[in-house]
Amino acid sequence: MKTIFIFHIVAVFFLISCNSNTQNNSIKTDSIADTLSNVVNIDTTGNLAKFTAGTLPYTVDSIALTDEHLLEEKLLTSNFVLSVLKNQLKEVNGNSSEYILKDFLHIDSCLQKMTEEEFNNTLDIGMMKTVKLYAENFYDLANGNKAYTWFMKYSTYEACPYGAGTVLIYTVLGKSGELISSLVVGETSGGGDAPYFSSTELYSVIGTNNSISIKQTQVNGGDEENEKTVVETTKSEYKYQVIPETGEIKKLSEKIGKPVKTLQ
Repeated sequence: MKTIFIFHIVAVFFLISCNSNTQNNSIKTDSIADTLSNVVNIDTTGNLAKFTAGTLPYTVDSIALTDEHLLEEKLLTSNFVLSVLKNQLKEVNGNSSEYILKDFLHIDSCLQKMTEEEFNNTLDIGMMKTVKLYAENFYDLANGNKAYTWFMKYSTYEACPYGAGTVLIYTVLGKSGELISSLVVGETSGGGDAPYFSSTELYSVIGTNNSISIKQTQVNGGDEENEKTVVETTKSEYKYQVIPETGEIKKLSEKIGKPVKTLQ
């Protein structure tokens, strides 16, 4: 079975210039590192004011990840992304959120130099076309710590390979606004490079005791066997506990399933 790592392909294109003037307009890895080292507080542009008080338990299912929850007035800025990258996301098995957030910075930088139409004209296969971030809820923890949930919606250039999805991320900030930890708690995504394809569904329940239970289903397919398409489905479960006093997200257990093969 050939597994599709489509966003690793996207990551290769991350440093490509916004236009032909590569020397002046591309985002270099060093410049990102320099920017991260200067970020102290996640909220220098009012991002946190866009979050509303939430209640627990919170069931993150397919309905919670629909576009009706992505409000234009809750769009988050590049400063928010830089702060999250400074303390890298804890990744659930197979997730590529950090790559996509870096693409957000690249697109944001390009759109400060050109129109959206001009930017779209620079795109090629496998390149990220849009990444938007949206605030959702905040939750009080302890010692002034707060948890925030926020969405990331993305899609690549409309050609093979292609990928798109919506991700929900749970982030804990300290009382001074410093970022402590983050965890992906929801995702619906898919992509492929014909005839190969893959998809991820990740849902969770955030409990009143700040526990986080995650169920993830990954599907990969495209090979042929007896003139039918081979599809492999892997189901996994993870359990985390948020420590309110410190803001740490601690993994309690994981149960990674074995791929189950079917012919379709």
